This record gives sequence, structure tokens and C-alpha cells, in this order.
Amino acid sequence: QGCREVASPRRTSLYLRLFMSGAVNSVYRSFILMIVPLVLWRAQNYMEFVKDSFAITFILTLDDLPERTRFEVSDRPECGPLLGAGDRASPPSGGSSAAPC
Repeated sequence: QGCREVASPRRTSLYLRLFMSGAVNSVYRSFILMIVPLVLWRAQNYMEFVKDSFAITFILTLDDLPERTRFEVSDRPECGPLLGAGDRASPPSGGSSAAPC
């Protein structure tokens, strides 16, 4: 069973992603929820009302992950690629095993 390599982003990239995630999941979501009554109020018929309701629900859940994912950050470059929870590192193609982290 092979191992799964996961990209190791820089710490500044992680902080930027954290900030953007917070902005989208709080500020933008609040704005969308505030304009929902205006959007639904303008519906011309029942089908348009249902369509707009499903569209708003879809937009709000678009960036949600289907399952909980664990990410690890390492400041030690000698550790090699990061692995997901439960994965085991296979020896590199040179035959020697990597140093334990």
C-alpha cells in the first residue's frame, strides 16, 4: 500500500488561508443571509422561489468539506513529505528509510 504525499504549504500561506476562510465563513455568509429575504421576496412564482432557495443553500455549502480532514504542519524540512492521518511512509526508491520525525 503506497503512501499519499500531501503538499506542505508555507506558514504565511496557512495564515492567509485561515484569514480568508474566516472572512468567507462569517462575513460573506452573514451578508448572504441578510439578503435572502430580498431575493426570495422578488420571486415571481413558486418555482422561482424554490429555485432561488436551493441556489442559496448550494452557495452556502459550496466550500464545506464532505468529511473532517486533519492537516499537519512541520517546520523541519528533513522530515520529508507530510502524510495524512493513518498513512505510513514507504521507503524512498533508493532503499534507505527516511529519518523519523
